[in-house]
Amino acid sequence: MEFLQAGIADAVDIAQLHALSWQQNYRGIYGDDYLNKEVLAERTAFWNNRMQNAEANQFVLLAKDADELVGFVCIFKKYDEKWGAYLNNLHVAKKTQ
Repeated sequence: MEFLQAGIADAVDIAQLHALSWQQNYRGIYGDDYLNKEVLAERTAFWNNRMQNAEANQFVLLAKDADELVGFVCIFKKYDEKWGAYLNNLHVAKKTQ
């Protein structure tokens, strides 16, 4: 396993894992219609925008296993004067074996 800082080119892979994570884990929280039909396009647009217009304190770290994205985290460093960093996203792929 390797850990890499994400770049703009990683937005689609991040969006795919983010959408899959929501589809697998957020049933009953988000509507089935959204999760089945809209979440991938919406997350792709979101991550393309987030990566192309990254805030200065944004840090996105990827976890890859044999070039496959198996997890990611998005952190905003120095987000709060009292509490420090803000962990905005943490998603990990389910093991399929």
